[in-house]
Amino acid sequence: MTGSAIAKRGLQLRNIEEKGLKLLHVGHTHPTGEWLMDWHGHTYHELIVFYQGMSHVDLGPDHYDTAPGDVLFYPAGIPHREHRDPELGVEHYFIGFEWPDVPGDVPHRSFDSQGRIRQLTLWLYEEQVNRGFHVTPLKNALFEALMLEWQQLGTTAQHPLVTVVRTFMRRHLADDLRLDDLARHASMSKYHFVRSYARLTGRTPMEDLRHLRLNHAHNLIVSTREPLKAIAAQCGFADGRQMARLFRKQIGYPPKALRAAP
Repeated sequence: MTGSAIAKRGLQLRNIEEKGLKLLHVGHTHPTGEWLMDWHGHTYHELIVFYQGMSHVDLGPDHYDTAPGDVLFYPAGIPHREHRDPELGVEHYFIGFEWPDVPGDVPHRSFDSQGRIRQLTLWLYEEQVNRGFHVTPLKNALFEALMLEWQQLGTTAQHPLVTVVRTFMRRHLADDLRLDDLARHASMSKYHFVRSYARLTGRTPMEDLRHLRLNHAHNLIVSTREPLKAIAAQCGFADGRQMARLFRKQIGYPPKALRAAP
């Protein structure tokens, strides 16, 4: 990061502080069995960061079927309800905060394509577990970085075609998806689909699918103790060797390196 970028980032942080941004709490939920949180609202804002499974969310008049990597924003005072998918389950973290001057054009749904929001959320939750609700410099720094990343996600509008296809991909990461499947879901010919998708994202559909699989595998490796073989199967890789090979090629190190530290 250049000196000018660091200075700009510091200015953004000071602006956030001046606008009354305040962390209230961080929590984690991993319900099992049938689960429904009926209509309710809060006097504060919430970010919901989804890690695994699927949840059906009604937020005011809008409906969302979430997938890993989704980030939902519940504005203060807006009623919402959440229903766990009985087959896939759900795991997510929630972050409550105050922000009197939150921008009015913030999208209710965004996607953490690089996994930064999920990583920052994990660190923030761990800091709260270790330090309780006391304010610490590290907790504030993590929260501010998380909020800046979230705002950055909201500045990039996503074409409806990409939203539809990526949602389908994330729901079926463990399946043997082919280009035919994706083009059929997009209701387009394969040739037109590949050209349109690459123009919008900079990747072919299958390259983007591989990127989402690697991203989800990375998240599971650092946030769970599941065996690498099981993670490979969940993310749609043929086996652990294929996952390791793609990690080295695309990321530069093997999956086991993420668990090298005790």
